[in-house]
Amino acid sequence: MTARLRATVAAVLMPATIFAVALPAVAAHAAVRPHSTSSPSSLDETPKGRPAGPVITTTIPKPPVVKKKPVVRKAPVSRYRKLPARVMRLNWHALAACESGGRPNAVSSNGLYRGMYQFSVGTWHGVGGRGLPDKATKVEQTYRAQLLFMRSGTRPWPVCGKKLYK
Repeated sequence: MTARLRATVAAVLMPATIFAVALPAVAAHAAVRPHSTSSPSSLDETPKGRPAGPVITTTIPKPPVVKKKPVVRKAPVSRYRKLPARVMRLNWHALAACESGGRPNAVSSNGLYRGMYQFSVGTWHGVGGRGLPDKATKVEQTYRAQLLFMRSGTRPWPVCGKKLYK
């Protein structure tokens, strides 16, 4: 074997060896095949445009095609039950503005009444609230005020209750 042939074989085989060590899963699919030449003993003679020596080809398997299922978006589920339309249509914004200036974290000067609708803690718990009314969201405070209205009318708000009808 001539020096030129040894250098060619080493140059061709050395990257394949590194490739096989670095990626054994891919190298398992590699196949070494010699060029077809007119003379099987001569690796120096190659067809035009092809390198001398064996050709290393790889076959990388394609990943399986995973079809995604269409996303069906459901409407968000409210944690509050639906209330009658006659209650929903009342002017709850006006009542909150009158009671607390519309501030959900309002607390009366004596500390007895809290939130947008100035609930007492006992009344708040009586309509299903937890914790303190001024710590609840605006949505929950309005929902609890609507439940209280269904139970007691405007009596819990003797001064501002009439604003519900404006």
